[in-house]
Amino acid sequence: MEENLEIICIGMAVTDILVRGASNFPEGGSTSRVDDITICTGGDAVNEAITLSRLGHRAGLMALVGDDLQGDFVARECKKNGVNVSGLVKSETHPTATSVVLINSSGERSFLSQSDSALDAFALSDRDLEYIKPGLKVFALGSLFCGKNLHGGALPSALKKAKDVGAATVADFVVSPHGGGLKSISHLLALLD
Repeated sequence: MEENLEIICIGMAVTDILVRGASNFPEGGSTSRVDDITICTGGDAVNEAITLSRLGHRAGLMALVGDDLQGDFVARECKKNGVNVSGLVKSETHPTATSVVLINSSGERSFLSQSDSALDAFALSDRDLEYIKPGLKVFALGSLFCGKNLHGGALPSALKKAKDVGAATVADFVVSPHGGGLKSISHLLALLD
């Protein structure tokens, strides 16, 4: 991340396939019609980085995607929206996290997501700490419980370094089968603003 960033968003980088007007799951061998099918970026870290960049902030993304079509899509959409992606790494062994989002007529969403994706493999490394520099205003984790490996590794060091350079440290939460509850992240809570 060559430029001085105001905000670094780390964590969830997903390709979402949105299916609007999904009233039921079709029975085997049949077809159901829906209102619309679109592809967009998803995941808290990507959504935050793109939104903040659109609002005029210098935002960067630190995440892991697969070396696949969906990973290329995430990188392209981030670049198109002015997000610094030098902290976006591609995995040759794990696919990009991809979700099919079924949206019914009342707007309620249900998700179909594959397991063992790049999201589950993502963990900060000591190399990633180089991106945290003076001038950083916000270090945003999106989200706690989002992957199997994110809470270990260099995350405590990254949060501490972000605080040391004067950045606010924030996180949001996502319900996950990997989460061990607040007890599993108690070592991180003291490092969050």
